Amino acid sequence: LLPETKIESAHILAQRIRVIIEGQIMEYEGVQVSITMTFGVTVNKDNEMIRDTIKRADKALYEGKKQGRNCVILG
Repeated sequence: LLPETKIESAHILAQRIRVIIEGQIMEYEGVQVSITMTFGVTVNKDNEMIRDTIKRADKALYEGKKQGRNCVILG
């Protein structure tokens, strides 16, 4: 959650986090693995119930997974 943040700024931050994670090589039981992340980013609209905001973010997340993962999708 990023209070008082515009969607463009939230997108930039999620993209930076995604790139940092993508660049890390982890080791698990002696095997090097890379990790990727998909983000669904949205904003809470005036007078909108939080559950509706979360549904839009979740929908954006699954859209990113459909598009091949490792991306940031705005909802």
